Amino acid sequence: MVIMDVFYIDGALDWNAVSTVSTVVLTAALVIVTAWYAYLIHKKDNYDRLVKEMEQLISPLYAKSRSQIKMNYFNYHAPGYTLSDENYRVATYNRFWDEIQHSKYLGPENLRNAINSYLDSRSQDPFTNRTVSHEYNLAEEHLINCIERRYIEISYQLSRKTLREEIVGFLRHRNKQ
Repeated sequence: MVIMDVFYIDGALDWNAVSTVSTVVLTAALVIVTAWYAYLIHKKDNYDRLVKEMEQLISPLYAKSRSQIKMNYFNYHAPGYTLSDENYRVATYNRFWDEIQHSKYLGPENLRNAINSYLDSRSQDPFTNRTVSHEYNLAEEHLINCIERRYIEISYQLSRKTLREEIVGFLRHRNKQ
């Protein structure tokens, strides 16, 4: 018996068998396409989450941690400010850390813990209390290290090429030769 004999009864085409087989094939195709689409949506959501984490949490911290204005955001005990710009600096400092507190849920647990540890170790009034504890220095250094590690991780993940991009690039390069 040949596989095609299933579709014939007494020499005539059996439409019930044809519709059953076509339904199975089309259902399997629909399942595959749906799974592929769900995978693509998952990848896009992950990418969007990484971009949001980078924009709202990592980039501001990374820029402030190693910049010339580090004193305004991390080393609040920095000398040299005058009373005339104290209100502006306090407001800017507090706004910065409020935004970080609001966005820290985007980061991994170790970064959230480092932020919490840093914020717990600073004084309640950073612009009048100039004393710096050893605990504060350790928390600050740990936070900066966590920020730098996460910045590198996210930068790598966001810059990675997809398999399709690598194949297309390879084929283009090969065609030029």
